[in-house]
Amino acid sequence: MRFFNTEGPVRPDEHYAVAPLDRVDVGELLGLIRAKRYFVLHAPRQTGKTSALFALRDLLNSGEAGDFRCVDVNVEVGQVARDDTDRGLRAILSRLARRARLLGDDFPHASWQDVLAASGPDDALGELLSDWCLANPVPLVLLIDEIDALVGDTLLSVLRQLRAGYPQRPEAFPASVVLCGVRDVRDYRFESSTGAPIAGGSPFNIAAKSLSAARTAATTSPGASARIWTRRPQTRTPASTATPRERRPSRPARRERSSRSPSPTTTKSSRRGSGSR
Repeated sequence: MRFFNTEGPVRPDEHYAVAPLDRVDVGELLGLIRAKRYFVLHAPRQTGKTSALFALRDLLNSGEAGDFRCVDVNVEVGQVARDDTDRGLRAILSRLARRARLLGDDFPHASWQDVLAASGPDDALGELLSDWCLANPVPLVLLIDEIDALVGDTLLSVLRQLRAGYPQRPEAFPASVVLCGVRDVRDYRFESSTGAPIAGGSPFNIAAKSLSAARTAATTSPGASARIWTRRPQTRTPASTATPRERRPSRPARRERSSRSPSPTTTKSSRRGSGSR
C-alpha cells in the first residue's frame, strides 16, 4: 500500500509521487553529461532534488542513456568538521566508498584509507577519483548531494580538488560532476578559517551551468513552462495618477458614521437648544 511521504527521498514503489525526472529537463542534463560538463543543480528543501538524483543515477547505470557508470554521495556527513579538513575528508571518502560498494564497485572501499594517508586531506579526494577512473575506462559520473552542507575549509578543499582534476577528465577524472544543494555554489563567498577572503575567484568556476530542480510535473506539458514563467501584464493604476480611494480601500461604514457625528464647532448649549425645539 502506497502513501504520501515528505521526509527525505521518495520510493515510487512505496510512495505517491510525481516521477522524479519530471522535475528536471532530462534532455538538458544528459546533454551536459555527454558533453563532459560540471554543473550545479539546486532547489529549495523538499522539492525532489535527491529523488531526481537517484533517478538520474539509475538511468545512467542502466545503459539507456549511453555508456556510463554513476555514483552518488551525500557529503553532509562532513559538515561538523568545518575547518578540520582531515576529519571532513575522512568522512566524505568513507561515505563515497560505501555508496560505490552498494552499487557494485569495490575500488574506493579498498583504497581510500591508503590514499588519504599518502596524499593528505587536501589531495586525497582528487587522487582517489583519478585512480578510480584510470582503473576503469567507462566514464564516471559523480553526483554530489548536499554540497552546501559543507562549510569552511572542508568545502573549500573539496571544490579545489574537483577543479584541479577537471582538465584530466574523462580518462583520469570523472567525466561529469553534478553538485546538488539548496543554493548555487558558484555564488558562495569563501573565507579562510581566519576570516580573510579567498583570492582567485570561486573555487568552482568550472561549472558550465546552474539548473533549478524546483519544477513540477505540470511544467513537462507543452507550453506549460512559458505559461508559468511569463509574467502577466499589470493593470494597476499608476501611483502618480491614483486617487486616495484607489490607493487605499475605503471603509464606507466608518465614513458614514463620521459624517453624522457633530462638527467640532458644535457647542453643548446648541445641542441642548436643538433638543428643546
